[in-house]
Amino acid sequence: MNYTTSISDKWRITIQVSFTNDEFLAEYNNKLEDAKKSAKIDGFRQGKAPVNLIEQKYKKNIEDETEEKLIKSALITIINEKNLNPLSKPYVKKVENKNEKILCEIEFDIFPEKDISDYSEIKINLKKKEVTDEIVERKINEIRNIYAKIEEKDGSLEKQDIAIIDISVFDFDGKEIEDIKYSDYSVEITDGKILPVFIENLIGKKKGDEFEFFYKYPDDYDDKLLKGKDVKIKIKIKETKKKILITDNEEFVKKLGFKSYLEIFDMTKRQIEIDFDRDFEFERDKLTMNNLIEKNQFEVPETLILMHFEAIVNSLRKQGKEKIKDDQKMKEIYINYAIWRAKREVILHAIAHQEKIKAEDEEIQKQIDEIKKHPDLKVRNMASSEEIRDDIEKDIIFMKVRDLINSRIIYEKKGE
Repeated sequence: MNYTTSISDKWRITIQVSFTNDEFLAEYNNKLEDAKKSAKIDGFRQGKAPVNLIEQKYKKNIEDETEEKLIKSALITIINEKNLNPLSKPYVKKVENKNEKILCEIEFDIFPEKDISDYSEIKINLKKKEVTDEIVERKINEIRNIYAKIEEKDGSLEKQDIAIIDISVFDFDGKEIEDIKYSDYSVEITDGKILPVFIENLIGKKKGDEFEFFYKYPDDYDDKLLKGKDVKIKIKIKETKKKILITDNEEFVKKLGFKSYLEIFDMTKRQIEIDFDRDFEFERDKLTMNNLIEKNQFEVPETLILMHFEAIVNSLRKQGKEKIKDDQKMKEIYINYAIWRAKREVILHAIAHQEKIKAEDEEIQKQIDEIKKHPDLKVRNMASSEEIRDDIEKDIIFMKVRDLINSRIIYEKKGE
């Protein structure tokens, strides 16, 4: 067997492999011998039929099985010799007999083996937010808002009121965007809860009013179906309500089941600190990875992108956060994030290899033991899965790589 390999920019490997007639005949005779033992030919006992009759009846099948076995064995050898990490199922493009040889071409995506540079010092512009008394009081007022009594309201809508509406959104060409059509939708007319344009158009309106307005969504708007788009929004107000807040602190403390207002304040402050820490870590990880991606330009294989895209969509749908059923629309929205995640995985994997970072057996076993303690039997049964062990190992390694990267961050101030 002889072979050559070539790898595209997107990490799709093409293998040209050839087998001599002698190699083919050796494997063909093995398959023919197997067929002779199991073949059933009229007039002969099983395993006693002449070879020429067996070939006459099964030759095409035996040739196909021979080619399959040769290709399979060749792939195993080549993958091991080249230390390849296949991502997709090998695709046999063609098999042909030529000049007393069998020529075969095979393609599949492989995991990128990429050297990452410029991570000894990573500069990012980021500062952790401080928790002030004003922020805590604002959060407590949000809690008051949650426990407020809601009553029907006559007359015009004001700030802090609630409107129950039907809303439809139309694109620039006047076509309704079905994925953004809601009935009996509850809207609280409060800064930070909805866009200012909605507040402006809802204030002063009454139950039964129908109206429309035009709006261009910001280019950085979170909803990717709407970001940067010019739309027409139609609204019908079906109900109007008002909130009666608990302004008395003693009554508020009693309602929440605490002993004092100070206890509510301290608990709220601790939770905000946890939230700010989480937000800081998320933003830090995003900025450091963007820094490394910018410094290390490379393509990622389509298979890896698709794996991350499916993981994103499945997670969102499982949490009930994504109701779009059109796969093409989902791809338009989340494909860039999938590419980013794929590049992040390649970078973390590469740095782990370069720094010889590994997961110790005790670390892996500790997490497996935790899974074995889970109250759900299905989860406990997963503890023996080799796939779960591999996932745990990868998570531990990537966590160590992130710790290494974070230790090399230099936090810059704006303007420096």
